[in-house]
Amino acid sequence: GKVDPAVRVIHASPDAPGVDILVNDAIRAFENVEFGEATDYAELPAGWYNVKVVPTGGGPDSAVIEADLNLLYYQSYTVVAVNTLDSIEPIVLGDRALPPLPQRARVRFLHASPDAPAVDIKVVDGPYLFRNVAFKEIGEGVTVPAGDVDLEVRVAGTDTVVLNLPGVELKGGRNYTVVATGFAGGEEPGLGVVLVADRTNLPLGIRIGGGATDDEGDDRSGSDDDRGSIGPDSSEIPQPTVPRPRLPGRARGSRF
Repeated sequence: GKVDPAVRVIHASPDAPGVDILVNDAIRAFENVEFGEATDYAELPAGWYNVKVVPTGGGPDSAVIEADLNLLYYQSYTVVAVNTLDSIEPIVLGDRALPPLPQRARVRFLHASPDAPAVDIKVVDGPYLFRNVAFKEIGEGVTVPAGDVDLEVRVAGTDTVVLNLPGVELKGGRNYTVVATGFAGGEEPGLGVVLVADRTNLPLGIRIGGGATDDEGDDRSGSDDDRGSIGPDSSEIPQPTVPRPRLPGRARGSRF
């Protein structure tokens, strides 16, 4: 049968408090999502949803963002809350449906540090993965050999390293999202990254509106299930076409 869509959220707004995400005013899909956290994926039947972001414990009337989102079969979405609280906004990413080859990992990068300049991401003593990625921009789809890798974040076009990321584990046959978070200029929280493994189209542990699956509670951000994907690549699927919800996340990623 068709593979239902799934959504997760990452909270990358450095001075924003914890939030809950309400779906259709009836389902509290995620609760008390704090800065630097990424949720598990939640599966939903395909269709349109009203999504509200509210302070933790708040009701629909306290929404700080409201949006309608069209979720499509075979597609997964990562919604990242970015910018400072007074300018907080969402970036909605369509997750790639197809995994890379078993000996490779695919990495994309989102710059979500509001006061950091454009950056390059480079393997230490190795090649550049991304060049000149500015705030709110996305570096898409670089494949690298699987294994542990030492990365560094540099001010774009310079040798100035602003963040070292030693021993980043990239498993074969996986897609990953790396989000640069925090403040670069000395304020807390300081510059860091959130690293999460993306869903291809594997069975997931959370289902909204249809009961839990047998895998409930399994941490799919570290799943060892490397089965192939069904359905088209996300690059062939239209992206959400509405005001994009600002959805932050819960602890499943690794923040360096």
